[in-house]
Amino acid sequence: MNESMADRCVPTAIGEDLYYTVKQFAFLTNRSTATIYNLLGKGNAIRKLACIRIGEKPMIPVSELSGFPFVAPGPNGADNPYFFDEKGEKEERA
Repeated sequence: MNESMADRCVPTAIGEDLYYTVKQFAFLTNRSTATIYNLLGKGNAIRKLACIRIGEKPMIPVSELSGFPFVAPGPNGADNPYFFDEKGEKEERA
């Protein structure tokens, strides 16, 4: 029986905190891994995606799933950021 990606998106405990891999975070936010690496390195119009590095491997805190402000493309994209909940569902906040 094959395990789906959703079943494998269990965060990794490092110390007292939980982290996602880039691949898991990309799956949960419906983005490519290249996009997530870009958000880690360059960020968007608001800020960079936070991470820690274990060797060369970036690990993204679980709190970034609901705390990172995603923006739409274009010059006014930062005017209406959107977020994801803990299940990876898109939500807009006032």
